[in-house]
Amino acid sequence: MSIATATRAETELDRVYPWVVKSRRQSELLNAWLECRSHHSGLPAFSDFADATQRYPDQDELTVYKIVHEADTLRYLIVKESVGFQKILGRASTGRFLDEVLPPLSWRTAQPTFDACVRQQLPVYIAFSFVERDGENTLCERLLLPFGAQTAEATTILSAFKTTTWKDPTARATELDAREPRYSFGAVIALLDDARPAFSSDLDGLGQANRKLR
Repeated sequence: MSIATATRAETELDRVYPWVVKSRRQSELLNAWLECRSHHSGLPAFSDFADATQRYPDQDELTVYKIVHEADTLRYLIVKESVGFQKILGRASTGRFLDEVLPPLSWRTAQPTFDACVRQQLPVYIAFSFVERDGENTLCERLLLPFGAQTAEATTILSAFKTTTWKDPTARATELDAREPRYSFGAVIALLDDARPAFSSDLDGLGQANRKLR
């Protein structure tokens, strides 16, 4: 999805092929999930993914969420928090729900991606940018992977959250609660026999952002 407009960001995600993930280590993690998924009739258990998680080269990028159902609402309890996530928020959040710790503007755009991961039982990849301090832009790439435990529902989400910062003299920071992410791309990663191409303009937008960082 091109999240240039909030309306579509909150309601719809495209389905794309796995190779749209640009980060090499996130791509390897996704491939490990797809391989693990191919050996199960449903979602793999998180415990079956321990080796792939331990091989991930930057453990500080990994956050684990427990999925909690409250009536018709999905909530995400932070059970292991990445250093990068904690740095962005400026505080520790382990043991709290994601909707409690994210600023309202950030949660409004993050919630549909987490909900899609759970309800479609498929990975979700998102790339967005924000200004943390004057003169710098930060690109964030988040990969969400769903897991179950011999159930028909997702019970756990593993998030790999990678950030890259570059100089931008025009960038002006705002307070955390007023900081609204600027999305460049987001989609559900379908299984290979079920994917359909994303809009080319969406992929072009992410490619331009990545080219700027090189």
